[in-house]
Amino acid sequence: MPIPSECVFKSRRIDTLVSSLASDGCDLRAPSDAMALDGELSLWIGAIGPIDVAVAHRHDDVLHVRFRQPLDPRIIAHFNAA
Repeated sequence: MPIPSECVFKSRRIDTLVSSLASDGCDLRAPSDAMALDGELSLWIGAIGPIDVAVAHRHDDVLHVRFRQPLDPRIIAHFNAA
């Protein structure tokens, strides 16, 4: 189930959805007008953040981002249990 989230990119806040959450990264879906996201971003997953991420690659309307620091396993367990 996708997790509501928000990215901050160049001072712009963009509603996103997180899926495939893992310790090293996740997939993000964003509105089509926001797909210009690139490079360094700040990500908020629920109340957790800001998390520094970098866009690793894009496939259609999904961005795969990598976390600069691995997420704590408890955070992953919390969101994957929902």
